[in-house]
Amino acid sequence: MTTPETPSVTYIETRKGEEFSELILQDLEIALNLAGARPLKGHAWPSFWDVFGRSFAKLRLTPPRLSGAKTTSIIGLMGLAERQLHPYGALHEIVPFVWDCWPSREAEWRDFIRRYALKRIAFTSSQAAEFWSAEFPDIEILWLPEAIDEALYLPGPSLSSRSTCVLEIGRRYAAGHDMVRETLERLGRQHRFKDPLSPMVFLPTRADLISALQASQALLCYPGAVSHPDGRTGHWESMTHRYLEAVATKTLIVGHVPQEMTTLFGFCPGVNVSLSELPDLLKTLTDSPHLFQDRVDRAHSRLLEVGTWEVRVQQLMRFARASD
Repeated sequence: MTTPETPSVTYIETRKGEEFSELILQDLEIALNLAGARPLKGHAWPSFWDVFGRSFAKLRLTPPRLSGAKTTSIIGLMGLAERQLHPYGALHEIVPFVWDCWPSREAEWRDFIRRYALKRIAFTSSQAAEFWSAEFPDIEILWLPEAIDEALYLPGPSLSSRSTCVLEIGRRYAAGHDMVRETLERLGRQHRFKDPLSPMVFLPTRADLISALQASQALLCYPGAVSHPDGRTGHWESMTHRYLEAVATKTLIVGHVPQEMTTLFGFCPGVNVSLSELPDLLKTLTDSPHLFQDRVDRAHSRLLEVGTWEVRVQQLMRFARASD
């Protein structure tokens, strides 16, 4: 008696520019390749297919339903990047792994899911997965958190050896930023952040970002639901790649840790702190950074178990194979 062959899985290589988010997609695709998934290379005419895909989405067209068995193909989607599905959308059973699905574009996501007759979708946001599971009970929907390449984001030295007290990157929570800036000025500690008046790009490369994290005791982190509650994320909060970057480099997360990150790790890997408590926390971090070393060490150990791309792509491929 022969053993049935394990269904093959392919993945669509997305067309990339120079956005940082596209580096994360690249990390996913490298991990899928290492795990044995077969790449579908970018088409020979990327400009044509980008224009075609954008027009297809704008006109809300439905891809043809071709008969016959289809190969399962995973694709990482940063938001509604429907253009990336072409020319493969009608030829394969697409399993999207979705970042940046927010309530502000609910109608567009609903239309996208229906037009492509998706059978399985994985979302990096647990709240997105919960919402769409209720909306489409006949579709298999899975929460798969973001992940990180731990071989790129290496731990920095002990917290006591780091020169920067707090690093801020990306979206700014004004109230938190102001409180940290005022406190660290009084303490005479270094606070690194992008100067909005400077023409220079702050931390222009991933190597620059990693070096800055490794030299910082803490990373100020707030989800969009806290920093910009009227923005695109609405009340949904999610563990973004920034949180994992802090854990991977053994940098203390300070601010607001999303509940889904606590669920993933089994404990809170950072410090949830109110604005009024921030000054005292930063004073303690300045005087006794060693008090937080066990926390970042424990978080890093757990990351290697639940938050690497090696772990995540195995989960994603099992999910995709179930549709064959």
